Amino acid sequence: IREARDFASSEQANNGSSGQYAAISPSSALERQSSMDVVMMNIPLNRPPLSPIVGSAAYGDTSEGSTRLFPRRGGPKKKAGPVRLALLVLLCAAAAGCAAYGRIFLHMLDVSERSIGMVSIVGEVDFFEGGSIPSNNAVLPQHAHPGAGTEPTNSSSEEARPYNDATVNVDLERERCARFGWKLDEDRAKRGERRRLFLGGLIADDSWHPLEAVAAEAYGIYEAISFVESDTTQSYFPRRLRFIDGSDDLKRLRKMFGPDTNVTVEFYHDSPVKEENPRDPLVREHMQRAVLNGMWERAGMRPDDVAVVADADETFTRDFLRAAQICNIWVFHPGQDCKVAKLWAAAAVFESAPDCIVQERLWSHPDMMVGECVDRIGNATLHPPAKRVFRDVHGKRAQGYGIGGYDNMPNTTMYPLYDAGDFRNYLLGRRPSQIGGGYKWDDAKKSTNQPVRYTAFHFHNFFDSAKGLRRKYRTYGHPLRDAYERPLADFHEDLNLTVRCVLGISDEGNHDKSGEPIRRVEGGLDAMIGPKPMYFDDKYRRQRWEQLKNILAKDTNIL
Repeated sequence: IREARDFASSEQANNGSSGQYAAISPSSALERQSSMDVVMMNIPLNRPPLSPIVGSAAYGDTSEGSTRLFPRRGGPKKKAGPVRLALLVLLCAAAAGCAAYGRIFLHMLDVSERSIGMVSIVGEVDFFEGGSIPSNNAVLPQHAHPGAGTEPTNSSSEEARPYNDATVNVDLERERCARFGWKLDEDRAKRGERRRLFLGGLIADDSWHPLEAVAAEAYGIYEAISFVESDTTQSYFPRRLRFIDGSDDLKRLRKMFGPDTNVTVEFYHDSPVKEENPRDPLVREHMQRAVLNGMWERAGMRPDDVAVVADADETFTRDFLRAAQICNIWVFHPGQDCKVAKLWAAAAVFESAPDCIVQERLWSHPDMMVGECVDRIGNATLHPPAKRVFRDVHGKRAQGYGIGGYDNMPNTTMYPLYDAGDFRNYLLGRRPSQIGGGYKWDDAKKSTNQPVRYTAFHFHNFFDSAKGLRRKYRTYGHPLRDAYERPLADFHEDLNLTVRCVLGISDEGNHDKSGEPIRRVEGGLDAMIGPKPMYFDDKYRRQRWEQLKNILAKDTNIL
């Protein structure tokens, strides 16, 4: 891990100020991951070659790349001689002896005994701190749905959660639609037929905390769920792929969302030719999301289905997801021109714990769109393509092609289809809110200044260790070069709120870059009016709170 970090830093230094990481391996990102194969995306001949290489943990691709992620030192690999073999045997014997008699060997790895079997949860040993896991076995608790892992579960039973809400009850669905200002699609309800929803997003070293919370809201709802994982971070640091075929993490991920939901993961790799990769990491991120369109097509999405794009820590509420399946929503009607095509969320933000809720803020994701307006699903002949910033056909849309209006498409009446990256970058759409449900939103606003009329949740920075958090801020988007030395509270106002919340410190003095104060909801989840995440029962809240206190106690550089 240390070598990888040093290698990435040296490569960035050698490549100048652009921050562009050198060419990354296609399939041999790590030789241990031999079960993962890759294949170039199929691109029409009249288009420039696409830089990313995409592999799959679900479709059995067979082509193979050749570039190594980490160069060998000292020339070609040599066969181990008798002296090396003897040393290796002695090392193994010593390690086994230490493990048998105590924690010495585990302490050398900086991993607690209880976490040694869960290293794959976050992909690297560096993500765990020795002793950071609470003594009550409360690490990564899961909700009690079928397919949950072996860690301790929440106290709620499956029967306490509305997993029996698939059957259409016309009266209940009519009330549900009214909560969001819609009417029931009467014809659909009479047929007992819900719209099919398809979820897509990026996934990497995300904690199981938000993944399980998202799965609790979405269990049994989605027809298919597609994730894209990259072997580099958004700042071009190398990372080990986590959800490779046959891995425990992939098996767990596939079970979380219900037995009838097809969950797949495909891999994104930068081109071995550096010039074929975009210099802007946000363009690269957009291109990663665009891989989802092909995955949805292979999963069988139709024009009358609905696509949802979300990060791994975002979800619409279960109530909203069910409403999207059955209500009469005009942006889902057939015959769309696709100019105003998406529904975007109003998400309440939880910082690191169920009881650290940000006042007033409403996050703008996830995003939802009918398949008729989704690239690879809708009619590409009827809807002309948009010019894009990378080689004209990849990455974000160019100015005047839906960004800043359609000035460069003046006579268009049928607008371009959207790739999954456009879901995040394109703002023209509708933002429904929860207006019903019997919640006294005005009183809630006056008493605690909490977010109101929200339709989604954002489980932000639900980290498992301070080391993992520091690594995230060092290597992902907008990296902090001093992340391993800087106090946690100085990383960002959101983490400042987390530290103050867990340690019981006043929010006075915490503000964003514009000077706006950042405050938490006094009283936490108990004081919150409105729908609450299904995963956040009392047992989980206590466990997560103790875990956070333990994590912060182990980090000597907080404030």
